[in-house]
Amino acid sequence: MERVSYSFSKALWLAFLTVCWGCFQSVAAEPTQKRKVLKFPPNESIGRLYSVRADKNYLEEDNIFGEFIGPAQGTVTLAANDVVVLDIDSRVVEGKYALPDVDYQGIEAMRLRFIEKTNNVIRFLEKQSCLKRLELHDCELGDNAVARLEALHNLENLMVRNCGLNGDCYSKLKNLKKLHHLNTSSNTLKQSSWHYIAQMKAMTCLDAARTGVTNAALKELSTLPHLQKLNLGSSGGIDADGLKELRATHTLRELFLANTSITVKDLYSSLQGLHLKVVSISRRATKKDLLVYGKTFPGCELQIFRSKVSKDEQEVWAPTH
Repeated sequence: MERVSYSFSKALWLAFLTVCWGCFQSVAAEPTQKRKVLKFPPNESIGRLYSVRADKNYLEEDNIFGEFIGPAQGTVTLAANDVVVLDIDSRVVEGKYALPDVDYQGIEAMRLRFIEKTNNVIRFLEKQSCLKRLELHDCELGDNAVARLEALHNLENLMVRNCGLNGDCYSKLKNLKKLHHLNTSSNTLKQSSWHYIAQMKAMTCLDAARTGVTNAALKELSTLPHLQKLNLGSSGGIDADGLKELRATHTLRELFLANTSITVKDLYSSLQGLHLKVVSISRRATKKDLLVYGKTFPGCELQIFRSKVSKDEQEVWAPTH
């Protein structure tokens, strides 16, 4: 009996140890599961890291940068739910060191400024499989380099402002099925570009200021089924006839026409039927035109961007800027 009792007690003891060990492993693993680890070059920073609050929509905010975390150098440990933004310094292309050949799966947004075209930079960007937002400011990359961003299948928001483009890159970028925000401003684009951009059917927001938009381009863009916000600032090639093409964009809510020849009369004569919420122009408006505009687009904010706003504009329509 003693032998049997001893064996039974030993079995209970082993079971108890097994349960304890399992609990210990679970507790030990828990902190790791709730953290993300990013490994950057150990000796020099490739940029600056920012953390965006989880409750902010970093894909649509104008400013994607939140709290400064520190330099992108060495090993950085962050909470698993942190949205991490990497701001890359232009000095990385000066030959001191190369961007690492690494897919940083913990980074969902990046901004590059004043970067010149190098295979190293493009190869680095191509690898970022989890990237959802990418901003390229004043980067002399050109169409061939930017076209390689087609590899970023998860990209939803892309800015390529003043990047030396003529628009050929969009024959490839049209394959980014999740892309809904595009800023291609300050690039002189070919007419064929708009045909490709119009194939980005998820598009809700397009900034095409200072790109040479024409009436023919507006006809192409009018086929975008979900377009809500459109910036055509400094587009000298559009007029009231071109605006009529936008009647087909029934989802359009915000239209920016600063530094164009478009007048208030052009707006209410060409865009009636649209449920606009915000419109900006730069041309002077008469009291009569303002009153007609108000009836045509009830509840729509009119922004008049000019150094001096007329007395009629101040009296009849607000807010004006």
